[in-house]
Amino acid sequence: MNTTVTAAKVFFAGAIPLLSPPLLATCHENLLLRSVQAITNIIATAGLKRPETVMSMDDNCSLLVRSISACERLLNTPIPMSYTRHTARILMLWLMYMPFSLWGYCGWAMVPITALVSFVLLGIEEIGVYIEEPFSLLPLEALCAKLEFGLTNMMADHLLIARHSTETEAMRAIQL
Repeated sequence: MNTTVTAAKVFFAGAIPLLSPPLLATCHENLLLRSVQAITNIIATAGLKRPETVMSMDDNCSLLVRSISACERLLNTPIPMSYTRHTARILMLWLMYMPFSLWGYCGWAMVPITALVSFVLLGIEEIGVYIEEPFSLLPLEALCAKLEFGLTNMMADHLLIARHSTETEAMRAIQL
């Protein structure tokens, strides 16, 4: 049950008790896409009366698949380490020689100017390194926990509504 997104492994490890045994038995390598497929099957067999609701849910499932694909592309195509090292070295060389080129124009003012420019450019370079690998920084476990909580509440609400509508239909049948 390997998934390509690391945080998804943690989420689906927690979701395994929630999945039915037949669903687990049919899971293929990409559990994320299998889960979306299961959601699509549930939507198709739910017997929803309004076709626009079904279409909207299918559109949301398609959007989820596109988002999963985008995340997998981000994870599987990182910037090569040699490129990152090369740009960092060039930046350091440029910053090292910048005071010498500013001395004739700024005199001793080149010290704070160089410090400020170095702070800004090295900060941008560091941000670029973090953006290259976003999944290690995002609070995905907390997001998945919130999602699980919301879905559990939605399922409980759905069961209450279904139970209430069944009771209402039974009361109508008794009254007739």
